[in-house]
Amino acid sequence: MINSKIKNSELLYELSKLGESDSFVIVNSEFPCSKDVKVIDLSLTDNVPNLIDVMQVIFTEVESTDITFPEEISGVDKEEYSKMSCLNNLKYLTYRQFKIVAKNAKFIVRTGDIKKYNNLIVIV
Repeated sequence: MINSKIKNSELLYELSKLGESDSFVIVNSEFPCSKDVKVIDLSLTDNVPNLIDVMQVIFTEVESTDITFPEEISGVDKEEYSKMSCLNNLKYLTYRQFKIVAKNAKFIVRTGDIKKYNNLIVIV
């Protein structure tokens, strides 16, 4: 039996399939997901679970090499994320570019987060 903090079997399975340089995306509840990318929807209601909670649990299982945010994310959130030790090599793309790159991800994890532009691409 696997001892993991992640209880969602679908998410755990998708994370286990990731290889070097693969990416996945963690998004807010309003992100326009591509029909061509698998979506694991964890959202329950507004801000439950929020992006930070989901991210912190996922990063107990996965090491990232790069994290990309939309550059439109608020300054307060940028500061908050830059202080988190689990985040390495923070990068920024315009929201338009972000949505294009997200289409190439292995999967998308949708959270209940309602903050605008609160999305990130994780490269492992």
